[in-house]
Amino acid sequence: KITKHILYLYSMETFIYGELNRASRSKDESQIKHYGAYAAALSYIIYSANKNRRGDKLKGTNTLYRGLKMEKD
Repeated sequence: KITKHILYLYSMETFIYGELNRASRSKDESQIKHYGAYAAALSYIIYSANKNRRGDKLKGTNTLYRGLKMEKD
């Protein structure tokens, strides 16, 4: 349940996505107190998913869309 919430918050159009990415790109250590635990959780989720994925299920090209108020089509 918590994994879904963490990923959902990151994928929403909120300040979290922008601020976390900005802090990561600029290596702003002052933001660790705000986003450190959240960033660590995201990193662990991605690491675990990558470690446990089945290669036969991900053959070919995969595209990931992060939102931006796209139409369902």
